Amino acid sequence: MAEKFSRAIRRQARQQGIAISPDRDTAGDWETVAGGGVAAFGAGAGVASMNADYILIDDPMGSRDEAESQA
Repeated sequence: MAEKFSRAIRRQARQQGIAISPDRDTAGDWETVAGGGVAAFGAGAGVASMNADYILIDDPMGSRDEAESQA
């Protein structure tokens, strides 16, 4: 799912005339020639040592039961 959204964002960026770097252009990890970009991770993926100015987190809790758990 993360790569699907990343591809959609990259497609929108290209449609807006933003140049994507040919050196880093995979579905889940791409960069613009200006140095911006997207690194998309699915649930359970490790993201240690990733630097970012902005981080978007969708559904940090896997389910309603987990979100309401006392643990």
